[in-house]
Amino acid sequence: MNTLAEASSSSSNSRRKSSAQANGKDPPLSERGQQALKVVQEDMMRMLAEGRINTNVYGKNMPEGTGNGQVGEGSKFKPNEQNLKNRAREIKFTEHIDRAKAEQEAWVHVDQFYNSYQTNSLADLEKRRRALTPPSSLKAKGKQRATSVEPGDDWRWLLPREEELPEAFRGKNGVELAKRIMEERFESGEESPISQRMEDVRFKIDSLFSFTNSAVRMTETAEAELDHRFSLLSLVLSARAESAPPPTQSPTSLSSYLPLPSRGRSQPSSSDPQDLLRALCRVDLDRPPGKVGDAARRAAREVQRVQEGGGVGERRLTGIAPGIGATPRKVPGTPRRKDR
Repeated sequence: MNTLAEASSSSSNSRRKSSAQANGKDPPLSERGQQALKVVQEDMMRMLAEGRINTNVYGKNMPEGTGNGQVGEGSKFKPNEQNLKNRAREIKFTEHIDRAKAEQEAWVHVDQFYNSYQTNSLADLEKRRRALTPPSSLKAKGKQRATSVEPGDDWRWLLPREEELPEAFRGKNGVELAKRIMEERFESGEESPISQRMEDVRFKIDSLFSFTNSAVRMTETAEAELDHRFSLLSLVLSARAESAPPPTQSPTSLSSYLPLPSRGRSQPSSSDPQDLLRALCRVDLDRPPGKVGDAARRAAREVQRVQEGGGVGERRLTGIAPGIGATPRKVPGTPRRKDR
């Protein structure tokens, strides 16, 4: 009976193993096997954590001198280039981050300093303003007495404090010297010679500007007037030179025996009108006073009178001799067509 039971159990176990192997899975463990597997796994994890198990993938028996870095025990291997680059980048980026943090902290300190300085300055200005403001007892019937801050009274509050100035402006030769000079000036009540000279210079500059402006205006007016007059003279001379009337023919003159030019053609002028004007100017300058005409004398006297008067005189109309400029009329006694 025992032999039959053992045979049946062995046959059943063999059937389970064959079925597990056919399925591709390990056979199930017994309770003792599961406990042993659990103990072995815990020991393995503890030894890995403690570093008692060698996890070198290169092995212990590889030849030495195959690289520059040391990996494992007793052998040298070439380090990974990407790891070296990453390590260098990490160092560089860390330095940049540290530098940026230091700069940010410095700016925070600067910001705090100027904020505190602004707060103190505003408080100081407010204190000075309250000190200069008259008390409420001076108010009466809704009106406040006007108070002016003269430089000689309370000008010291305008100066900065000595601790706010650099070292070069402190001491006796700095802000104290400026205070003494200002005190002497306001106590004496006299203006400095520089300010007096500046007032004189300002007046002289204004006067010179007005004189220069008047001279420029007068020059422009005279230039425009002379241009207008000489342009009219030039036009008149050009018209007379180009269209001269033909000479009157008389039976006793020699012109009747000379050939006359055709009226359609214009004779070229022998002289330019501008040259004629220049010649007349030179002749008038060289002409003696006895041979100067009445119109020229009147013009010269008018110019002299204006120069002596120091300004532009009033214009006067020059009289015209009788008979000049009158409209020509027919001779009386000319027979008309009705009388014939």
